Amino acid sequence: MSRRAVDVAVLGGGIAGLAAATVLAERGMAVALIERETFLGGRAGSWPDRLDTGEPFAMERGFHAFFRHYANLRRLLRRIDPGLGNLSPVADYPILGPGGARESFAGLPRKSPWNIASLALRTPHLRARDLLTIDARAALAMLAFDRRATYRKYDTMTAAAYLDSLRFPDRARRMLFDVFAHSFFNPESEMSAAELLMMFHFYFVENREGLIFDVAN
Repeated sequence: MSRRAVDVAVLGGGIAGLAAATVLAERGMAVALIERETFLGGRAGSWPDRLDTGEPFAMERGFHAFFRHYANLRRLLRRIDPGLGNLSPVADYPILGPGGARESFAGLPRKSPWNIASLALRTPHLRARDLLTIDARAALAMLAFDRRATYRKYDTMTAAAYLDSLRFPDRARRMLFDVFAHSFFNPESEMSAAELLMMFHFYFVENREGLIFDVAN
């Protein structure tokens, strides 16, 4: 007697919904993926639209980066594209600031603390005398991230308060740290310091792939 496939409905065709539907289908389920939009991908998706002038353009929310340490996402993509040929590498993760200011994250060592030291030494937004004014004890939290201990100590502090405590020059703070708040649409005054430290840890300090990403073709 053969077993009947279980009917499963997955609501939402974002990355999580697509991943769930894929795994369920691979395990023999009969999956119906239900998505209210005309495109898949959720917050990572894009769709065609037109300006009031009639000019066509592609609309997307900015979640376009496929970082190389997104292991689960890349494994999901390999199911349909084993060589990840639909992704193209970018040369840099440039940060552009007021007055033509620019910061580059390309070519840095991939292990801590050498990546942080290299960035601090080469950035044009920190001078040698600035390093003397930085609160080294507060800055150590960036190297000593621990999920439980860091959240216990810093989750009730705002990212703005933590960055104030570092005593970084404004230009260095704007170019080196603000990006982690802005990338997730989180004002520093409303963002948890623990979340900021987690992002800095996950994307930079302990990211062995480097802070460079691929984009979809």
